Amino acid sequence: MRVKSANPWWKKGQRLWRRWRGFDQVKTHRVDWVFDKDTRYKRVTFETASEAESIANALMALSDSGCFSAFIKHDAHEVWVDFVEEDHSPIPLHQALAEFFKALYTASGQPRDGAVDVQVWLQQLKSDLMQLQTQYGVGSDFCEALLAAASKKAPKTVLCGFDYVDAVAKNFVIHDGAAIGIDIEAIHTNEGLGIGLAKAEYRGLIDPKEALLESLPNQSVVDQYPFMRLCFGARYVREKFEQGKKKHIHLDTIQAWFE
Repeated sequence: MRVKSANPWWKKGQRLWRRWRGFDQVKTHRVDWVFDKDTRYKRVTFETASEAESIANALMALSDSGCFSAFIKHDAHEVWVDFVEEDHSPIPLHQALAEFFKALYTASGQPRDGAVDVQVWLQQLKSDLMQLQTQYGVGSDFCEALLAAASKKAPKTVLCGFDYVDAVAKNFVIHDGAAIGIDIEAIHTNEGLGIGLAKAEYRGLIDPKEALLESLPNQSVVDQYPFMRLCFGARYVREKFEQGKKKHIHLDTIQAWFE
């Protein structure tokens, strides 16, 4: 078998530079292409065996959804999946993503972890906003308005399960007319359903109101989405400050969600 790193040299250098500057690491895993004769696989090596086991379990639980690369095997810190080739199917990305999230949120076993008291999420939101104010200098007016909007929109409970939290264009390929999530490391367990969709909306990849929310059979996911995207907004901004990626922070986009 032949092994080739999936990341270019400059990407590795970028991560080392951020670590040297004292920022939090975004990626702690390694991704390789493994070539076995005419077959190509993606092998992800995680920092801990528990991370690898969690992703492997998620892939197996979601195997019928069609959302991700086919699971091949799990061995200690490693998870192997099929390599999915982009085939340039003539389908707009926003349409494919609408079908992706609909399939993900309605997959067998969703919501995996059931309903969680919304106070858990409100406490985390308050913590994120406090850190943004005290450590990163985000204005109190913005933080207070976001918290007030979230409190107003908060459901009694939040449905939690599997979500794909890094929904950016490069983490999907279109194959046979469907969007496939290829960044398996971004599958989160026990996540508030809607966090991944909020990331896609933030990046301008999808309009949830037109493309998705009206067609979801689970009304609870629809009802909690306005709250989840506000939670996403506070978390995302905090994470980008911690990672030294300020250029990804657009407070005006998040502000439009609660005005």
